[in-house]
Amino acid sequence: MSSLLQSDQQVAFVEITSRCNLRCVYCAVSQPSYVGEDMEPDLLDEVIRISESAGVGFIQVNAHGETTMVPGWHHRVNDLAAAGIELQIITNFARLLSSEELAAMARIQRITISIDTHRPEVLRRVRRSVSLGNILINMANTALKRPNLACRGPKFIWCSVITDKVALDFVDYLRFGMALGVKIFLSPISQSTMILPVPKTANHVTTLPDAELISFAEMLDEGSAMVQAADGYIDISAGLVDTVRQELAVRGANELQILRGTADSGQIHPRLPRPMVHDLRIGRPDRQTLLPAWSGRRLVRRHDADRHSQRPRDARVAPQPAGG
Repeated sequence: MSSLLQSDQQVAFVEITSRCNLRCVYCAVSQPSYVGEDMEPDLLDEVIRISESAGVGFIQVNAHGETTMVPGWHHRVNDLAAAGIELQIITNFARLLSSEELAAMARIQRITISIDTHRPEVLRRVRRSVSLGNILINMANTALKRPNLACRGPKFIWCSVITDKVALDFVDYLRFGMALGVKIFLSPISQSTMILPVPKTANHVTTLPDAELISFAEMLDEGSAMVQAADGYIDISAGLVDTVRQELAVRGANELQILRGTADSGQIHPRLPRPMVHDLRIGRPDRQTLLPAWSGRRLVRRHDADRHSQRPRDARVAPQPAGG
């Protein structure tokens, strides 16, 4: 994976839409007060201009929302690819993509798929209105487009938000993904404050009973070791690890030898650096986050945007797990 993204490569995050076609039970997008919006189509040329002038070589084409629900999204991706910019997307693959959309998706070097579990019924319950079959079909059809394109990619990455409903499937979930050729797995933190009040849907992982929480803690070690042994990459959020460890300590389980590989920093492939990104928006304050994206320096300086009266108001640089 290090060959795909150079350490000094500048990275931008362009939010084509902040809307989403799913309403995952733990996501802020599912809140009734959330209002999403699309980037104005005529801003894309300005985004490409700024990216090229700033030496951006890698763009993530989503933030809060699901890019593939925007009509004509694939034309925007094709324009960015034609500009010689390598691309990444986080998507839920919830609907079956057309042949033209699949061709555009195949031009994206890193495709991170939001998929919390390999169990179809649980996936529908947690992410609401998503089909595991659609995800797998889109993966296969995207890969089939690659031989017809003069480009590198795609590389599939699975991203799961771990709740009590999927925690005990963690190792089997990894095995399932690896059987499909996935070698990169991300598990960002599941915050209890993000769980929506939907009865019997999903709760924070720390609500598991003692025995199950201990079992999950051991699975974090087992799963990390398994992926690394297959020369894969796994990033388990340090926040998730720390929360589980603290909860076990409160319950008096701190003497157990658990979380051996993950207790200190969140288990990462030892040959790769921890992804750390700056959450940047043109004309907005910077923030720092541990969301699943590659590190990058500030790409579009505020003075550059201020020099142009037609500043792209929606050319946002803000990584967030998208697509549900």
